[in-house]
Amino acid sequence: MVVRESAMMSLQKLRGHLFPKYVVMLVILVSGALLTSGLVESYFSYQENQATLARIQRQEAATAAAQIGQFIQDVERQMGWTLKPPWIRALPLDRRSIDYYTFLRQVPAVTEVSYLDPSGKE
Repeated sequence: MVVRESAMMSLQKLRGHLFPKYVVMLVILVSGALLTSGLVESYFSYQENQATLARIQRQEAATAAAQIGQFIQDVERQMGWTLKPPWIRALPLDRRSIDYYTFLRQVPAVTEVSYLDPSGKE
């Protein structure tokens, strides 16, 4: 009986030393799996955010380009009805100056107007 009791005691000691090893190993494996999963999820989330940001920037750039194009068309349209081309009718220089000043007042986007004669002089 003494032998049996000592065998049981050594078996309990062995189990006592084995259980913490299994617990530590299990905690390490679970922690590693969770950490790996978190890192992979973070990577894919980062890639998705970058793609979304690029898409938003493309949309904003397209919107800005459309607004700039509309602005240029408006200025061109205002130039068309404010200023008459010189080949339609020859206007005297003072009348042309009045038209240019009127144009500058009506179209605040234009800050300067110059007239070049057919020889290229201002």
